[in-house]
Amino acid sequence: MTVKPDRTAYLTTEPAHVTVTSAYLFGKPVAKGHVKLVRTDPPRWNPQTRKSELADGDSARFEDIHFEAYYTDTASHRTEQRRFDLPSLGMQFMST
Repeated sequence: MTVKPDRTAYLTTEPAHVTVTSAYLFGKPVAKGHVKLVRTDPPRWNPQTRKSELADGDSARFEDIHFEAYYTDTASHRTEQRRFDLPSLGMQFMST
């Protein structure tokens, strides 16, 4: 499976468009499949509260945004997973 964003980095006002493709081990592309994208930001340790927390909008504004792509072949019902990052230049993620 390959995951290819349309740009190398994104601004706050720019939507992210990502192309996900998959192929069998022998090279033939998977004709029909289902794609699921999940944002996976790791929690951070807060020494003041002694708890793991998700980053707030301001501190995470210029950090990479982490995703996982799941591609399921509808013929075999097998799922492949890939993790990828989108570099951010002040991007705010919005799902559609």
